[in-house]
Amino acid sequence: MMEEQSNNDEATRIVQLTGSWGGLMPHELTKEQTLELLNNNRWAYSDGTPLLSEEVDAQWETIGELILFPSLVGGGTLSPHVGEEE
Repeated sequence: MMEEQSNNDEATRIVQLTGSWGGLMPHELTKEQTLELLNNNRWAYSDGTPLLSEEVDAQWETIGELILFPSLVGGGTLSPHVGEEE
């Protein structure tokens, strides 16, 4: 569930990010910050399920753990789905 924090009166949540540092690192982000990252070649997963940025936007209040990974394909914002090759 979403963790409410005070950040200029905008609700934030802990979002796990991966990057050049290796592994997961928690970041406290607003919905807007998270969507901006997703629009910059990141993939979102919640409970092992890939999510589109539209789904993250619509389900922000109810998404469990949210993890953002760098896109493995330059310019690609969609993660591979079941049955598709990576």
